Amino acid sequence: MEQRRKILLATFLTVGAVVSVVFLLLPPKSLVQSSRDFMQAGTSGDVRAIVASVSEDDLEACRLTREQWTKIAGQVIVPVTTQWRAEKLVLESLYNQKTMGLAYYQMENGAGKQVQLGMPAFATGERPITTVSYWLAAAFILEGAARSKPDTSPRPDLVYRKAGYQALRTKLKELGFTGYMELDGKFVEAP
Repeated sequence: MEQRRKILLATFLTVGAVVSVVFLLLPPKSLVQSSRDFMQAGTSGDVRAIVASVSEDDLEACRLTREQWTKIAGQVIVPVTTQWRAEKLVLESLYNQKTMGLAYYQMENGAGKQVQLGMPAFATGERPITTVSYWLAAAFILEGAARSKPDTSPRPDLVYRKAGYQALRTKLKELGFTGYMELDGKFVEAP
């Protein structure tokens, strides 16, 4: 009986050591992969992943509760983003001394309209995140591109973003959206 206990204890210790070593040696999920995952969450309509991709600090800065954000994700972002698919990866890279990853795609909707879009992932002490502002910008750009003629200006995303915001702002206000936090820390009231 004593021999069996020793073997069992040695087995548990060995398995524990192997699991610990593997866990410590495996690299963490890359920021670029997190960016790809955020885009996948949007195009597949994964509200839970979209909601989870934003930190409590960002929600607080944007003056949103988790409940409001969940409604915005489900009723504004997902209905727009699921109309598009990532056709081709255009660019993926790390930026800002490897604290931001970006996967940038050529997007296409069912009507054949195209636009380029990326969703950044930012490093934190806990997990990669993105922001409310980037999710809203993605929805605005895609909605604007769907509603507009193709824009050949150097920054069609700005034209599409404005058109998309105009189309979605009433619904956003109904859900409690009052504005968003810019990356420089400035709160911008929704017009």
